[in-house]
Amino acid sequence: MGRRKRVAVVGAGIAGLTCARRLAEGGVEVRVFDKGRAVGGRMATRRQNGRQLDHGAQFFTARSESFRAVVSDWLAAGVVAEWTPEAPARFRSRARFVGRGMNRGLPELLARDLDVSLQTEVAPLPGGGELHDAEGMALGHFDHIVVTAPIAQTARLVAPLGLDALLTRASHAPCWAVLLELSSRPCREDVLLDHGPLAWMACDSSKPGRPPGETWVLHATPQWTRANLELAPAAVTERLVRAFGAAVGRAVEPSFAVAHRWRYAQVEQAVGQPCLHDPSRGVTIAGDGLLAPRIEAAWESGHGAAEHVLAG
Repeated sequence: MGRRKRVAVVGAGIAGLTCARRLAEGGVEVRVFDKGRAVGGRMATRRQNGRQLDHGAQFFTARSESFRAVVSDWLAAGVVAEWTPEAPARFRSRARFVGRGMNRGLPELLARDLDVSLQTEVAPLPGGGELHDAEGMALGHFDHIVVTAPIAQTARLVAPLGLDALLTRASHAPCWAVLLELSSRPCREDVLLDHGPLAWMACDSSKPGRPPGETWVLHATPQWTRANLELAPAAVTERLVRAFGAAVGRAVEPSFAVAHRWRYAQVEQAVGQPCLHDPSRGVTIAGDGLLAPRIEAAWESGHGAAEHVLAG
């Protein structure tokens, strides 16, 4: 029996974990590296001072037949649930799914039994299958490397190989998020959309399996975020809480509030294909930035990248 193929996956978001799990199922020896403190990437849940809020991707949809089948399995396993908030009609026009209990529960399921190294920042790829961290420490030699980070980060990683030119037209928009705990219900709705600097306002505690309380997540528009990207978090919180009050028609006085900046929040311009596979260099690029700003797109890209690697 020949040696098992060794593959490194850079990024432990949905695309990276989907890719790694499919590769492991195909008999490949896989290691996953991520610079964050937890798996999930932008499908993130923040826990602080006894509070829990989904501060990244808020939900996902299932449009393709293949992804609907996967979501059906997740529903049966109890790891995800349909979310039916009191929301504008255009939001309720399609089924929306969330992690049951917390959104990070889904990537944690995908990461189960995988070899994942967190808080490990990967250096630009030197070629030849070698992988190093940002301090120059060797992470190993691999037959293939799959990079699933946001487009700007991926471009830096693959620049020494000349693959960054394939990504020049793709981009992510930034987003300031503010997480709130309130003492009372600010409005009848669970979801509000598009008011002033705010693109998204949602009662996080209205999602299935969440802890009791009145917790809300606010996402600023890309335009407002860009204009205020370097603003101090306290100032961001003050301005967006005031904007939330204007949206609900009453002053909002949170008992807890914290801001989080996502530099690469949502795909603005995608590459336009499921993945970029270069067997001659032993590198594949995947992620939602290849397709569309959706969790489903991240899954499709990661799954497609794995199939290319498995095919040789």
